[in-house]
Amino acid sequence: MKRLNFVRFIVFSAALTLLSQVAQLARADHEGPERIVEGKYAIYLSIIPEGSDYLNLRFFFNDAKTGKRVSDIIPTVSISDEGGAAILSNQSLGVKNGVAELKYAFPHSGLFNVYLSFGVGGEPEKVYSPELWSIWVPGADGVGAQGKYPVGLSEISGFALAALALVLVIWSFISNRNRK
Repeated sequence: MKRLNFVRFIVFSAALTLLSQVAQLARADHEGPERIVEGKYAIYLSIIPEGSDYLNLRFFFNDAKTGKRVSDIIPTVSISDEGGAAILSNQSLGVKNGVAELKYAFPHSGLFNVYLSFGVGGEPEKVYSPELWSIWVPGADGVGAQGKYPVGLSEISGFALAALALVLVIWSFISNRNRK
C-alpha cells in the first residue's frame, strides 16, 4: 500500500516537472513587453486601445542599468502582418521624456510583428534593433469570424498540465475508493 502511494507520488511529480519545464520553454513564444538591447537600453512596449479603430503603441526607453528614461533617441517603427507583408515601413516617431508613441489603425485583426530601430544622439553611426514584438490586434472581423486566435506552446502546455492534474485527482479518488 505504501509502495503504491510512493509510485503514484513519483509519477505525479515527474509529470508535473515535465510539464512545468515545457511551460518554461514556451515562454519564448510570448516574450512580454520588455526588450533589452546590448545591455544598454530597456525598451517597454505598451499597447493602448484608442476608440474602436486605433491602437496606441507606446515605447518607453530606459537606461538598462539605472532605469532612468533616455530622451536622446531617434526611433523608427515598421509593422508587418503574420504573412510577412509590410504594412508600415520606417515610420519616424517623436520622443518626449523617453517615450515614443505611434497611433495606428491596423487594417484587420490578427497577429502583427512590430519592428523598432533607433539611434542615440551621442552615437549617430550606430543603429540599435531590439527583437520584434508579435502583437495580437482585435478588430471588427473578430477572433470568431476567422477562427484564428494565437495559441502557442505555453497555452497548450498549461491546458495539458490542468488536464493531467484533473486526471490524477480523479484516478486517486477512484483507486482510494476501490481499496475500501
